Amino acid sequence: MCWKYAAFATGRRQVKGGSVATRKTSGAKLPSPTRRRAIRVRAGATLDEVGELVGVSGEAVRLWETGQRVPSEKHRGDYVDVLDDLRTG
Repeated sequence: MCWKYAAFATGRRQVKGGSVATRKTSGAKLPSPTRRRAIRVRAGATLDEVGELVGVSGEAVRLWETGQRVPSEKHRGDYVDVLDDLRTG
């Protein structure tokens, strides 16, 4: 099952391997902003789709990808998990 189907067809915040909400990555290291965007684009995900999975707006994801902002600790683990799922998809 592709990640988009799991995340959006069911209407749940779920990705391959389990719910984003329950898969916190403690001490997760974020890729560089340029790499974050490359991962998302290569997977065919929109800013809004990634934002929905993480629990933020697409605009927040855009700011993270341009290096203008960094994810809060509250969203960091979810964001790293989503990026990892997109990368390994």
